Amino acid sequence: MTICVLLDEILFALMFGRVILIIRAVFNYTPYCNFDGCRASIVLGFRPSIRFAVKSMFAKHKFFITVTVFIAPLAFLISILVRIFERPLEEITNLN
Repeated sequence: MTICVLLDEILFALMFGRVILIIRAVFNYTPYCNFDGCRASIVLGFRPSIRFAVKSMFAKHKFFITVTVFIAPLAFLISILVRIFERPLEEITNLN
């Protein structure tokens, strides 16, 4: 049994990786990444980053961040990838 994956299917799957970039861009516009948040983090001695913004928002809104930022986009991404790469089992069922 051979598996044939076309280049357009691979590129189509990689296209949905942009969801991660969009989520990172959204975290750049949180109150924790504005000028005041960056200044406070530098005064406290650490580098302001998206990781800091995620940790801060998760500490404040646990359920909302968990569902909307992590679970929903990952479920969407996994369902798209499964749909792209699923293959019919023609050789196993002998329905040719």
